[in-house]
Amino acid sequence: PVEARRAPSPPLNVCIVIDRSTSMAGEKMDVVKASAIQILRNLRPQDILSVVTFSDRAEVLIPAAYHDEDRSRLEARIQMIQPGGGTEIFQGLETGAKEVARSLDSRRLNHIILLTDGQTYGDEQQCLELASKLGERHVGISAMGIGREWNDVFLDVLATRTGGSSAYIAEPKDIKKLLLEKFDSLVQVYAEEVTLNIQPLEGVQLSYAFRLRPDPGLIMVDETTLRLGPILQDTSTRVIFEYIIHSTAVKSDIATFLDGVLNALISSLPLPAPAHPMRLQRPVSDAVAADSPPPEIVQALSRLMLYRMQERARGEIERGNIEAGTRQLQALAANLASQGERSLARTIALEVDRIQQEKGLSAEGGKKIKYGTRALFLAPPK
Repeated sequence: PVEARRAPSPPLNVCIVIDRSTSMAGEKMDVVKASAIQILRNLRPQDILSVVTFSDRAEVLIPAAYHDEDRSRLEARIQMIQPGGGTEIFQGLETGAKEVARSLDSRRLNHIILLTDGQTYGDEQQCLELASKLGERHVGISAMGIGREWNDVFLDVLATRTGGSSAYIAEPKDIKKLLLEKFDSLVQVYAEEVTLNIQPLEGVQLSYAFRLRPDPGLIMVDETTLRLGPILQDTSTRVIFEYIIHSTAVKSDIATFLDGVLNALISSLPLPAPAHPMRLQRPVSDAVAADSPPPEIVQALSRLMLYRMQERARGEIERGNIEAGTRQLQALAANLASQGERSLARTIALEVDRIQQEKGLSAEGGKKIKYGTRALFLAPPK
């Protein structure tokens, strides 16, 4: 884990990008409006906020600026949002990125919060390319999907490219709680971004990386720069890595499996934070070590096993291997029940019954299982 110290929270430069397509009409939009107004009221004098709405075109509702005066006029603008049109996320994301760019500053936490309830069509690759560019400029993305129809795989990759994360909002009534929690977590940031630059090593393959805290989620491993996400005040960023080590990596009685440099962007410091060289090695022996792994590692691996079981099950079902996928889900439900997670186990059992009848994973069931197993990383051990 990478521990945080107590330091002043950086001023924010945040854009809220709101889907206002036709499907957002009703309770969803009402709660989004109330949540955006609450965020506006909670701003500190040093914070910069912008609000963008999009459907098949985007509009800057509130330009990026300090908003310590005349907030009632801005609240009225938010109240005037009217749903209508289709869903083109790139329109909103690009416009939000431009607003953040107007006040882009390494001394600020620069971030986009994307709220959507639908799938975007035809512009996914544009969105992902833009996310990669934003990540290089130290702009994070938090993607929040409302209801059942949005594409969680796409939003996950979109956020991950910046070191951010995606979230599942099952019911409209939960929007305010989760959006305000996300905004509060931005205020609690100590290091805006932590990256690990790794050197390729012969015979060593980093096959999987997962952030356990603060926001559980996958980390892209197909590049030499791993975006580990932020560090919050009084907490830590925890990441688990899975390596495949071939015999060619073992050249002595010590095997090196990570050689890299850890960098943290901490805007509250007067000078850039120094880089930390990292080299992880393990002794090589024919004898099995008698020592047990630390309980913290055992618990993390146990919960990661559950998460990866749902990943494998989903993959099998998407490939048409219904029987193999349902077996994986049944094993997952049994594991969860044995660990006291009965509610999630029941959700999976109901979804298995539905899959066997309809030969596919439902949009809602898939999200409940994925984000339910992901939330286990934040739960205390039972």
